[in-house]
Amino acid sequence: MDSLSIDDDRIHLRTGADAKWDFSEKGKGKWVGKGRSRKFIEGTNIQRGINGDFFFRLSWIRKQAGLLYGRNYAGWFPKVTNPMGIQFLTKHELRVLQVLMDRGILK
Repeated sequence: MDSLSIDDDRIHLRTGADAKWDFSEKGKGKWVGKGRSRKFIEGTNIQRGINGDFFFRLSWIRKQAGLLYGRNYAGWFPKVTNPMGIQFLTKHELRVLQVLMDRGILK
């Protein structure tokens, strides 16, 4: 692990499921019920574990850099959500690094 860096070709990252984002109406969540019994029913994207933030901000950029694990379902550059094309770690990836450092695996 000490010899790895972010530009190492052995590193491939992904947050969330390796699945295609569902753009249909059935893929979105919805509110059901009235008053206090009202609750939000997650759509198929959340149920399948697809991270929308990763899909819309990083998937295409990581594929172009050769860092994406799995398939790239985003077929366009994120000109609205990440217009500068900044490569960054998601909060989940940062948490993994924190746990590895806390356990003494990474220094």
